[in-house]
Amino acid sequence: MSLLIKRIGVVSLKQKIEDPTETKFEYLYQSIGLNTGNFMFTNAVFRHIDGDLVRVGFAFNPEHINKDFDALVVPAANWINERTDWTWFVDLLEKIEIPIITIGIGLQADSMVIDEVRVSESSMRLVKLLSSKSKWISCRGDFTRDWLASVGINNVVTTGCPSIYMKFETQNSQYTYDDSVILQGTRYWVSSDFINSNNVNRKIYALAGQFNLPMIYQSEAEEIDYLVYSDTGKDEHAKLKMTALAKLYGFVQDIEMKKYLSDKGRVFFDVDQWSGYVQSSIGVIGTRLHGAIVALNSGRPARLIAHDSRTQEVADFVGIPSLNESELSNVSEEGMKKILNDTDTSKYAEKRKISAVVYRQFLEDCSLNPKNTEIISE
Repeated sequence: MSLLIKRIGVVSLKQKIEDPTETKFEYLYQSIGLNTGNFMFTNAVFRHIDGDLVRVGFAFNPEHINKDFDALVVPAANWINERTDWTWFVDLLEKIEIPIITIGIGLQADSMVIDEVRVSESSMRLVKLLSSKSKWISCRGDFTRDWLASVGINNVVTTGCPSIYMKFETQNSQYTYDDSVILQGTRYWVSSDFINSNNVNRKIYALAGQFNLPMIYQSEAEEIDYLVYSDTGKDEHAKLKMTALAKLYGFVQDIEMKKYLSDKGRVFFDVDQWSGYVQSSIGVIGTRLHGAIVALNSGRPARLIAHDSRTQEVADFVGIPSLNESELSNVSEEGMKKILNDTDTSKYAEKRKISAVVYRQFLEDCSLNPKNTEIISE
């Protein structure tokens, strides 16, 4: 197939950050979109599409985009929701005259009942505009597809998140295998409300502290701050946050919390390093969708506790092995190892291969040339 679209602007974050210490935490946190999981679908698009791809960020000049590129590609996430104000972004996109191809957009809703879904006016503007700018848009799951159809948007194909189809090198991990279970929870800033809650994410941090198990952090601000910058220049407010973390994990003193983070905490700004570290473990248990996908694509089992609509629909679409929250009650470290060792990943592998065919066809129908060597083969 010849390249129909060659010059491609990608509306995304950076693919990785070589040295996160070069900037202050506040800027670093914003630059990852508050979540390192964003690196997954960003890298997927760059790896999966052939052509001259250039990251244009989100604060682009529409006039330059129209002049310099043949199309814009937008690797999206759970952008259709009730809380995010997309007015600024829609105002930019309305000035784009070339095709805009959206990959992996999804709902983030409080209900899995279509009639109960509520989204902001700007979210509706955004998805209607994106739909009008391309032959097809792709979405994260059938729940999003069906909701879009309910509001009159029908040029939609379910591909899941593009990260599902990423390949990782599984033979040359730089980490030594240590027979551990990696845990992942979902949280941003620590708060007293979270510490005193009884939700599954709260329990995961407590389990990590109880059994001294490693954690990979994606959006946990305090842990990421400490892992990147240690105690450098920390003020009294930061010390109070460390005390709050100690309570969350079940430690008595701040020094225990710091030792745990130094020994067991990890944050990755490079998806290949992330994959390599996961390969040194038995596998991953937690509520992080992209954490589970990294593990499964790296040849390790994962069990995902789907705690909201956006994780549930992707998990359902591609068959990510699930775990019920109740299975973490009174579980031991050996019990978690058994959960992972007993995990059947065959459904994920099968559905991933079948869906990859649809994903490739979607790219081709949007006049993009897929790099088949970089997409999981059928």
